[in-house]
Amino acid sequence: MPSLFLLSIINLSIKKYRDLFNINKEFFKNEQETDELFINSKVILLISKACGDAYSISRSNLPSWCQKLYLDCGFLSRFDSRQLLFKVSFDSRRSLINLQNYLKSKDPNYRETITLEKSMRLKIIVERNKIIEHGLKILDNPVTSRFKGYLEFEYMGEIGNGLGPTIEFYRLITEKLFENKKLWYKTTDKSIYPSIGLNNNKKALKLFKLLGYIIARAIYDDRLLDFPLSRLFWDLILDRSIKLSDIKIIDKDLYNVLNDLTGLIREKNEYIKKNSGKKVSDEELEENILYNGKKLSSVDIYFIFPGYGIELKPNGDNILLCMKNIEEYVNLIYDYLFYKGLNNIIEAFKEGFNIVFDFKKLKCFNSSELEEFIFGNDNQKWEKEILFENLNPEHGYTKKSKIFNDLIKYMLGLSKEEQKQFLIFSTGASRLPVGGFKALSPKLTVVKKTFNKNENPDYFLPTVMTCQNYMKIPEYSSFEIFKEKMNLAMKEGSNEFHLS
Repeated sequence: MPSLFLLSIINLSIKKYRDLFNINKEFFKNEQETDELFINSKVILLISKACGDAYSISRSNLPSWCQKLYLDCGFLSRFDSRQLLFKVSFDSRRSLINLQNYLKSKDPNYRETITLEKSMRLKIIVERNKIIEHGLKILDNPVTSRFKGYLEFEYMGEIGNGLGPTIEFYRLITEKLFENKKLWYKTTDKSIYPSIGLNNNKKALKLFKLLGYIIARAIYDDRLLDFPLSRLFWDLILDRSIKLSDIKIIDKDLYNVLNDLTGLIREKNEYIKKNSGKKVSDEELEENILYNGKKLSSVDIYFIFPGYGIELKPNGDNILLCMKNIEEYVNLIYDYLFYKGLNNIIEAFKEGFNIVFDFKKLKCFNSSELEEFIFGNDNQKWEKEILFENLNPEHGYTKKSKIFNDLIKYMLGLSKEEQKQFLIFSTGASRLPVGGFKALSPKLTVVKKTFNKNENPDYFLPTVMTCQNYMKIPEYSSFEIFKEKMNLAMKEGSNEFHLS
């Protein structure tokens, strides 16, 4: 379709132009506006109609133009439309389940019109203190790794089962991978980026394959993760271009050095152009173009990647940086940080990911959108109106109950880290889904925990059923006791599952 091809070219040109003038923000005061230039309401309506056709989805027979729009022309539709297309692009059973879940999230009063047999589920028992080992066993076993139903996890010696322990499995295994500092480059923006020093390390490559599998499985089974993976890593996975200036996201000090060196390259080219009538020697360039007031060759920078001792080229530890080879040095640093130093890691991640589904399905999303629907919402402010509207009091409590309002007061006083702990305690996940509390399914429900007449509620802790986001809170005599008991429950009750 020539018109779509032309729109794609124009859209790509605008993005490249925006990147080119990234240092001059007045060109693009509202970046979102440029991203939404081509969004078409008719295309969105067509996608909604196509995805709402349960018969076509049950036969894996969506129109071919859907695939074209989804993968090649995502800029014509909004994130939620592309997300819906993505959700119904799996096998027919999973696509129908995803369609029903999507319709439920949009309309609380939606009644299921599609009758499905009970979803296939595979229960796997794991040990908390051997979570990585169990993850690798799941990965290596085709029965578990390629299972098309839902994976559910339980813990040895614990009674709990269902959604709560399952969500916690994903949280625990990604936490363990995150805690392995040898795997990660410490970035400027506090995200994590693979260490280039492990590109040929077999044990590390196995862990990156596991990470790819876990992220894909979490997407497939609709589980949220809390893993601060750098957006640049997603760009590399999806074969997107990366600029030299993106280095500042990973290492600001390294970027500042390379930025100074690119400045010297410009000076070098200008000097050669100015003296085009004669041959300019390398010695003359060294004398006239200085790095912080010194000859570049006297700074003792060798062709070794800073901080890793990795040679950028054969015999690199004996090759001194000078004006003659400055361009090569900058290009090799860029290439090693984004390509040559990560190629095996990228392939290992893709290999693990593709066990569940083809990573190319993600190409219609930008890195910010991927972060949202894989890692959830970490930015929504916890405001009284939002909490009051989206928390659900039942069985002994109403929105006028003191305990319900004490809970809201307590939640409003939590720090960012405490909010994360509260979500782990109450839902099993450390982040909210896209849409925040409103999108939480089931809704966070608060009920009255009952006792015998001779028992004092002030002596008991709140309990939760994380598989249903269901909190049982005693009717405490004061807010101070409420706060004390809730803090204790969050601290002591977030790492195991037992009957309440």
